[in-house]
This record gives sequence, structure tokens and C-alpha cells, in this order.
Amino acid sequence: ARKDVQYFPSSLSTFTPTTSRVARIPLTSGSDFIDPESVKIAFRFRNLSPDTAFYPAMCHPACLIKRRQLFANGQRCDDVSEYARSVHLYTLLKPLEWYQNMSIEGFEPGINPEVANAFPEDHYQEVLMKPSLIGLLNCGKMLPPQLNLVLEIEFNEPADAVRPGGNGTLNYQIENVRVMASQVTLDSALVESFNRVLLSGRSLVFSYPTMHTQVTSVPAGSTSFNATVARAYTKLMAAFVTFQEDNAANGVTSFRHPGAGANGTSFLESQLQIGALQFPHNPMKDYAEHHHFLEIAAGVYDSSIRNTRLTKGEYEAFSFIAGFPVERVPKMPLSGISTRSGDLARFTFKGMEPDQVDKIYIHLVSLQVVTLS
Repeated sequence: ARKDVQYFPSSLSTFTPTTSRVARIPLTSGSDFIDPESVKIAFRFRNLSPDTAFYPAMCHPACLIKRRQLFANGQRCDDVSEYARSVHLYTLLKPLEWYQNMSIEGFEPGINPEVANAFPEDHYQEVLMKPSLIGLLNCGKMLPPQLNLVLEIEFNEPADAVRPGGNGTLNYQIENVRVMASQVTLDSALVESFNRVLLSGRSLVFSYPTMHTQVTSVPAGSTSFNATVARAYTKLMAAFVTFQEDNAANGVTSFRHPGAGANGTSFLESQLQIGALQFPHNPMKDYAEHHHFLEIAAGVYDSSIRNTRLTKGEYEAFSFIAGFPVERVPKMPLSGISTRSGDLARFTFKGMEPDQVDKIYIHLVSLQVVTLS
């Protein structure tokens, strides 16, 4: 059997910029399994201002969210900080048609799909979104009730949720927060077989890619910059690096290219070093080489990505992403690089334009394993 259900927060279900901004939603399914492909986060967005429109930072409703965490049996198995920016990076790697379909359940795009239309004053709308970048909810397996999942959502500061220069209201409300999903009832023979595996001392393993983000400030006047990350991963699969424009009013959609350039040529050089290994072996140069390795890295987190919605002009200006694939065999997670021996991940950038960017965001994609015993 299959049935549609809704899960609600354990405390508040309405959130404003001046109240608590954290919602904890237990995904309790009784004796049924949760179909992760059906999971969506839903709420009603209401503009409380009677005379001023709201200007979302992007069409995806994730612009309203700062951080998402997922707990299984009390253990944190997913933690995506800088969530709005990470989702914007993810949507740039998806096809344009996917982005347009997604915006039907989010905020309306303008003539330029990168810019959301103004949300009218004294207006409300139901909003839905898939839990992008929450690895366990995208692992492709039915989730058993023994996981005792809890989804925690921390909403953004109002200033980070709006488009820079929009001069819109910050007076809004998020109502009726909930998770929509489908519960699946298995036949008794399959449930008995499942329980027999667990009671015999064996384990069920859920493996999936997950993303962690580190933010570092770029010193003023820098023409070259090194960033070091110390994280112990069993398998590091790839890294994405984005830059925030100097004095940008919003850190969600500012993906500024940091390099000096002239006549369509970039002098930026980028490379990642882990221990004695370098990725790529020769530093990436110019726009074309950066885009080449970005295409390879794009399929690491989501193997369904075949083409992106990036255009040449956008990529060279305000949608720049540097991708560093480290898998020995592309799209094979177990061929990633282990960093548990203490090797640091060192990112090196040369040929930067002074005072063009002031922050660097390093998004590390690793293989995460959750064991149910």
C-alpha cells in the first residue's frame, strides 16, 4: 500500500524574522517506510507589508533557508550550512528546463530566469521544494522507520533572503511549515525478512554524497590566495569553489569571477593539492579549462547531470564556479581520495583582480555512510 502523509514541526509552525527561526520536524512513519523520492518541504509564504513588494534572492525557495540538518537515531547524518548559496550552485549545474519547472512550485522568474519577479504586497503563496543536497533523502532507497529521522530547518536572516538593490520589504511570514511525503507499506514477508536481517546482528548501509561548506575571507588587495581545509573524509569526491563579490549585499547569488581578464581571456589559475597529489595535475587556466573540469565535477554529486544552464557570459562574470574532481574513476564514489591520514586540502589561486572578491566558499563533496544495526 501507498499513502500520502504530512509531517509537522514539534513546536512552532509559523516563523517570522523576529521569532525563532528553527523548525524541527520528526519524520515518524510508524511501521511504514518513507519513499525519499516523494519528500518535499512545503509552507505558505506571506508578504505582510500592505504597500511594498518582496524581492526573493532567487526563484528557488531555498533562498529563505540558512541551514538544513538531518538526524537519524539522534546522530547527525547531513549538515548543509550556507544552504541557500549551496542550492543556487546546484541549480546552476542543472538544465534550464529543470530550473523552469522547479520555479512553478517556487517564486516566479522574470524575463531573466536568474532574477525572480517581485512578490506582491499583502499576498501569499503555497511554496514547495525538494530537499536538495540532503543526501540521505536522495540515496535512492526506501527509508525504514527504525531510522527515526528528524529534519531541522534554520531559516535565513531577512537581509540574506532578498535580492540586493530590490528595495523590498523584510516584513514577511512563513506559515504552516510541513514535510509532504509518501509512506509505503510492505507485505508481511518482506518486513519479516527485513527484521530478520537486523536481529541477526547484520547491518543495513546507506551510502550517498553529502556537502560541507567552509567560508574564508580574502585579504584586501590580494592577487593570489591560498585556502586550506582540514577535514577527515573516508572518500573526498570533489570540491566546488565560488567567490563573493567585494561588498556584495547578498551572499546567496554573488558568484563573481575573481580573475583579471581582457578581451574574453582570464588570467586566473586554480589548483587543489591533497598531500602530494595535485588536482588537476596542471593548474586550470582561462575560462575554458575551468568549465571543462566543472563539467566533470558536476556529475559527482548528481550523476543525472548531463548539461548545465550556464551561458558563456554568465559564467565569465557572475555565475563562476571552479570544479575540482578528485575521483580516480569519474562518478565512482569509492574511487575518491581519503583525507583521514591528516592530509590538508590546499586550494591555490593566482591571477586574481585586487579587491574584486572578499570571500571564498569551498563546498566539499564526500561519501557519507549511515549504518542501521
